[in-house]
Amino acid sequence: MADPKYANLSGIAYDQPDVYETDDLPEADQGNQLLEEKGDTSEHIERLHIDAKQATLKFKDKTINVNRADFSDSLNKLHKYGYDVLSQDWELVAKGEKETPIQKYQRLQCELKELVDEVSLIKEPMDRIDGEKNKLTVEQIEQLVSQVSAIKLDKFLGQDLLESLSDVEGAALKTLVMRLDSFAVSNVKASPNSKDKDKGIIGGGGDLVRYQLGLQSQQAHLNTAAKLTSLEHRLIKLENMLGEHSSSVCKLFGGGHNSLIENTDWLRAQINLIDATHCDAYDARITHLSNKLDKVIEKATSVDAKDGERDQRVNELYELSRSVDSALVPRTLERLIALESLHAQASNFATLLKELESVQVDLAANLTNNQSLLTSLETKMSSDVDNIKHDVTTLNEKIKSLKK
Repeated sequence: MADPKYANLSGIAYDQPDVYETDDLPEADQGNQLLEEKGDTSEHIERLHIDAKQATLKFKDKTINVNRADFSDSLNKLHKYGYDVLSQDWELVAKGEKETPIQKYQRLQCELKELVDEVSLIKEPMDRIDGEKNKLTVEQIEQLVSQVSAIKLDKFLGQDLLESLSDVEGAALKTLVMRLDSFAVSNVKASPNSKDKDKGIIGGGGDLVRYQLGLQSQQAHLNTAAKLTSLEHRLIKLENMLGEHSSSVCKLFGGGHNSLIENTDWLRAQINLIDATHCDAYDARITHLSNKLDKVIEKATSVDAKDGERDQRVNELYELSRSVDSALVPRTLERLIALESLHAQASNFATLLKELESVQVDLAANLTNNQSLLTSLETKMSSDVDNIKHDVTTLNEKIKSLKK
């Protein structure tokens, strides 16, 4: 039996069922309904419907090669490479080149795949004999495909031999390194100390392996000359753009003495700081400045007789000042040394005056504050004295009334 204290509570309907039904969706599906209702239904917004199966088929059997990827900002003549997306499609060898076993195996797989696709597109003819021939051809092709797929080169030849067939130069280099390592190990075992080892190498024992590397000196010289020529052309181009004088180059690169790469990075940073919206204003100002400079140059070139006389007088004054400098400079130095102490005292006196002015300002502020406090105190004292007099008079009157 229920607790009687919960009986006859307000707000409880006793004549209705305890189960209530609603038309709303479950909580897991209500979020999707809200998104669909609140979604933007504007005709200017395109809602994409991505098919997962089509996306899977598009990127199926694809691999990404990052060996040649280069996203740096280095300056070189080589082109930048991104990610190489590789698929299961193989490229055939050009005509006249020798095929490796792996390339031949891949070519057979490609040709069989094309053959199966072509046969599958052939429609069945009306004649029964042709149908039997086509059926026989399809069976033969399927048998051939099964035979080729049964060939497992990696299991039959081995992983090392398979890599050597696919990359002949890399396999030869690996073999050379292995033979050199084995020769070094055997040589160390044969000669425990360094002296015996040197004797064995000089004597040319039976385990000695000699590799001769041939170098075409003329070709190397031509390559070096071509590189130097290209470098000279690039330097000439830079000199034509920047100028041959070191002063102009220092002004352009901020007055530093860094390397060319560091200066290029500094220029790139300065260019990035330029706002593109103000380039037109910069161009107009530079054009105006160049016009002014042209006018100044024209005026400087057109020198008349008076200007020549003035320049002559200026030169005479300059020569006179140079001749007098030898006598005036020592005296000037003595005066400057004598004035140094006076200048120091004057600076100290100026600092003391500033401190005195600050103290005077503080005292004036304190005086004004004290004056205001004194005025307020006087007003308060006068009001208090009046109150006391009034209280005393009232008290005397009460005492007189009590005596009566």
